[in-house]
Amino acid sequence: QQAATAGISGVLVTKQGTNEPIPVIYGERRVAGARVFIEASGTDGDTKNAYFHLVESLCEGPIKGLKEIYFNDTLVATSSDDGATIDYSAGSTDFSSHAATKFFDGSQTSRVSGTLLGQSISSNWPSGAIGKELAYAYTVLKWDQDKFGSGVPTITYVIEGKKVPALNAEHDASLSYSANPARCIYDYLTNSLYGKSIPKDLLDTTTFNNAKTYSDETVDKTSSDNTQVTRYECNAFLDVDTSLLSNLQELLTTCRAGLITGDTYKLIV
Repeated sequence: QQAATAGISGVLVTKQGTNEPIPVIYGERRVAGARVFIEASGTDGDTKNAYFHLVESLCEGPIKGLKEIYFNDTLVATSSDDGATIDYSAGSTDFSSHAATKFFDGSQTSRVSGTLLGQSISSNWPSGAIGKELAYAYTVLKWDQDKFGSGVPTITYVIEGKKVPALNAEHDASLSYSANPARCIYDYLTNSLYGKSIPKDLLDTTTFNNAKTYSDETVDKTSSDNTQVTRYECNAFLDVDTSLLSNLQELLTTCRAGLITGDTYKLIV
């Protein structure tokens, strides 16, 4: 069976401000962002400030990418290439003339630039605001009474999360996307920014590899449904304001696992 962490309050609630904690997301999750920049610009006929610019930070990066965007729980855009191109005509309502987004997966090395809906990216977005190792979205909305009559929508994003190191690699080496619990737990234990910063040599590679293989096996979906699914997947939202131990427990729960500590850390599923 697949497992995902649950009970996280406010995952789909847009936050505001630059002092909000940046979450860590493993696997696939739908999440809201933290709105860190807002500005109006341009005219459309008699409408002044017809364009609304906003930047929303999403999570620690680099991540695999973006799949879908929702306005107020309505699907409005999809991407088939991890967010490199975003189609606002693919939802139940065509927003292609009224919304555009540039997505950044956390591997970017330069500031967002160019135009969206014919509007230049704001010069007030700081030149040094690259968002290093931060996944975020820059969106421009064009005012329309029918589409935005109730105000700026709550925006949520379906993303495939953190790229994680290969087992027995350094925390920032051999990164690739995986929802395998053993690899996600390995990343959290070794990461020096948001994790426990444990040296990789203190993790028992054999038990982590065994857990990875076991989690990746395919099994019947239920006792009455023989559809084949991956035994365990980690689709987790970690609040970095929560204790390391609590977050680790969330990850272990996704594969019914425990850690045995001694000379090394052993992962037992």
